[in-house]
Amino acid sequence: AMGCTIRSQLGLDLGATCDELGNLVVDAHQRTVVPGLYAAGDVVNEINQIAVAFGHASIAATDMHNYLDDTKC
Repeated sequence: AMGCTIRSQLGLDLGATCDELGNLVVDAHQRTVVPGLYAAGDVVNEINQIAVAFGHASIAATDMHNYLDDTKC
C-alpha cells in the first residue's frame, strides 16, 4: 500500500540488493541478483497498486516457466 514500510529484509538477507529507499532491485523479468529469487509488488520500485503487483507476478511466472522449460531439453 502506498506510504507503507518496505518489507524487503528477507530478500536482503538472502543477498538481493536494494536502492536508496530499500526497494529490491530487479531486472525486466523481476529477477534479483540472487539466482532464483524474484521480487514483485510493494518491495520493488513501482507504483504500489495491486494491479501492478499482478503484472509483476505474471512477468516473474512467465520467466520461471521459460527457465524450467529450457532445463528439460
